[in-house]
Amino acid sequence: MTPTEAADAAAEAIRSLNHSTMRGAGYVYPSDVDAVVACLEALTQRLPQALLQAEEWINARAEEGKVGDDRADVDPVATVETASVYLTAARVEAGRLAQSLTRARNATAHLTGIVR
Repeated sequence: MTPTEAADAAAEAIRSLNHSTMRGAGYVYPSDVDAVVACLEALTQRLPQALLQAEEWINARAEEGKVGDDRADVDPVATVETASVYLTAARVEAGRLAQSLTRARNATAHLTGIVR
């Protein structure tokens, strides 16, 4: 699987999750929510590495002079620098998201159904 195919599969998996849980559908027990939160936590913990590897690759190609910009009046190095700034910011935000999901998981792990 290529990186593009893997990223597309991840995006499609989230789309499928969104559809399968619309209006609370798909969840039966609180443990179902906990399991989904755990998976999303793992996904977000892995995002920073994927973003870093993309950034490192594009920077290396720019250093080799192997990156262009389809806008004739724009320096491709500047475009790569802009991309790097936002990829770094995305890594930081992904880390924060992962931390928030860890905290959510610390709560959802204790939820049970009510037996009457």
